[in-house]
Amino acid sequence: MIAAALDAAPAPGPDASLFTADWLTLREPLDRSARAVALVHRLADLLPRDRGLSVVDLGCGTGANLRTLAPCLPVPQTWRCIDRDPLLLRELPNRTRPWAEAAGLVQRWEDGDETILSLDAPEGFRYRVELELRDLAATVDDLDFSGVDVVTCSALVDLVSAEWLAVVAQRAVQAGAMVLAALTVTGEVAFLPEDPLDAEVQALVRRHQTGDKGFGPALGPAAPQAMADVFQALGYQVATQPSDWDAGPETVRLQRAVIEDHARAAAAMAAAARQDAVAAWREARLLAAERGRGRLRIGHLDLLAHP
Repeated sequence: MIAAALDAAPAPGPDASLFTADWLTLREPLDRSARAVALVHRLADLLPRDRGLSVVDLGCGTGANLRTLAPCLPVPQTWRCIDRDPLLLRELPNRTRPWAEAAGLVQRWEDGDETILSLDAPEGFRYRVELELRDLAATVDDLDFSGVDVVTCSALVDLVSAEWLAVVAQRAVQAGAMVLAALTVTGEVAFLPEDPLDAEVQALVRRHQTGDKGFGPALGPAAPQAMADVFQALGYQVATQPSDWDAGPETVRLQRAVIEDHARAAAAMAAAARQDAVAAWREARLLAAERGRGRLRIGHLDLLAHP
């Protein structure tokens, strides 16, 4: 039973998950609208249609990648959704149910097994979702993609190390699996209206992004190029497309969360003499957002790699 397994799992420490369920809820609409649709269509065109598909979602969170990508691919599909945070995995069925019902699907536990969701259409089986609690940082060498058609992830690769990425890429290529990595940060950030401290704060944030996020020294903004390089070196074809966020004045809660996150990151890297400057930047940014004058653009890149 997944409930029992999650209850028995140790509580995540302060670095066990960089994402909370609330944060994932805030960003899901922006993520969905930013995704590179052309790459998804290209992936769908490359996949077989005479059998079911096997998809592995690394760092699945509450299932946003599943809900975005699954309707675009041939069916039926079996998803193996992996995350190290038991709280996010516990929430995935709750987030998936309204999406399933809106699509005319019936969501149920398969044969009473609360690690496997079955989402059925009136005409029969549509999606099977296997929930797997796994620390991807500690067990990367054990990943097996045999028989997998697609390895996918969202907002993950900038958090991992070059070594971790190399292992996962090698495993995927050995299995002949296609890879779709969505929403990898590029380091390009623009807050509006402009502030004289923007450049200084964002330089500090970019330094923080290369710290250890649980997978070793993170690639941060170097991740998009690192992904392209590693898959091309392994003989895969690579296509990329921007998937930038454009968060308007109506996204006050999301802007507030990003501002707080950037202020914390910048403060962690700033010299003592610049702490007041970071605090002033935070206050000005929050005020602009609260008054409905804020806009936020964050650069991302989607990547498709295939044989």
